[in-house]
Amino acid sequence: MSTLLDRSQTLEASPANQEEAGRLAKLLNAAPVQPNAAVHKALLEFLCAMQQGQHFVILALDRELTPARAAKILGMSRTYFMRIVQSGAIPSHHVGKHHRVLLKDVLKFQETNRQKAKMLAELTAQAQDLDMGY
Repeated sequence: MSTLLDRSQTLEASPANQEEAGRLAKLLNAAPVQPNAAVHKALLEFLCAMQQGQHFVILALDRELTPARAAKILGMSRTYFMRIVQSGAIPSHHVGKHHRVLLKDVLKFQETNRQKAKMLAELTAQAQDLDMGY
């Protein structure tokens, strides 16, 4: 979940955190009500990341973000992010005079861009294979 990295709000890798992750894993396996497969998989991935000292943040998809925070998630400047919002590529609303976007819309935009980049890379590879001068 490196796209949601906010070092000021993440746990540092330490033996205590690794030990706590182990305890959580034991509780998960001993829980009287077993979560469904998707939840179980997500929790195990979370615990593995925690044990390995990886940084992560868990946020609700309907969380409102400021343009600065959304731009940080996407790895771009706030100014460029606002151009994207103003173009209509990411829906936004106003709280007073300030823009707000939903995390789910930011992640959807990010995934769409990843897919576009993947398709472009495939087309470029095909053009190179066909010796089209690219």
